[in-house]
Amino acid sequence: MSAGEPNTVESPTSALPEPWQRSRKRAGIIVAVWDVKADAESQQWAFTPLVAVGPLRFGVGHEQVCRALDTAPIMINHDPAGRSFPDAWFRDLGVRTYYAGSKLAAVAVDASTGPQVTLAGRALVGQVPSRFEDWLCDYAEPRGLLLAYTYEGRIGSPDLGLLMRVQHAGAQVLTQPVFMTGEWAQGLWDRPTWAQKSRTSGPRSHGRSQP
Repeated sequence: MSAGEPNTVESPTSALPEPWQRSRKRAGIIVAVWDVKADAESQQWAFTPLVAVGPLRFGVGHEQVCRALDTAPIMINHDPAGRSFPDAWFRDLGVRTYYAGSKLAAVAVDASTGPQVTLAGRALVGQVPSRFEDWLCDYAEPRGLLLAYTYEGRIGSPDLGLLMRVQHAGAQVLTQPVFMTGEWAQGLWDRPTWAQKSRTSGPRSHGRSQP
């Protein structure tokens, strides 16, 4: 294994990324996590379920990830006790990558500073959670895709390899998606459901500004 590559750790898939970015430097200024990028300022990525997100294809090694992102991570975490998967934090891109068996297994995107990722033309990053949940239900139901919730009440789809966590950005609560392989997605959710949509109003937030 080359220098700078995460060590392989076999551990349960319960270890999932939490919001990690507290600040970033932009043009010499420290920007707080609640300074949310507009979509026009972000890289634009597409999500191909269970296959790839943006330039990152699941199953590739860490060095290939670095080449695809054209940068190196600022930090690589490894838990010797095996309680979590190794991960690499690409702070300037707002992206964290997770590895299983030295291969890319999941990608988390920061709600404030990460690229905008779309599925079927719908923005997934930095959105109002309640509105995103309504959209996901409308998208999944006619396609026969399973929807489920985590113990934390976060919605996702094992069939898509998509988990929608949330992230605080000042007074706002925004979507922080985690994209993953089918192996990671299996067994992750505990309450399967078919499009049980809630029409209650969401947080007073408009999410990221879009063109």
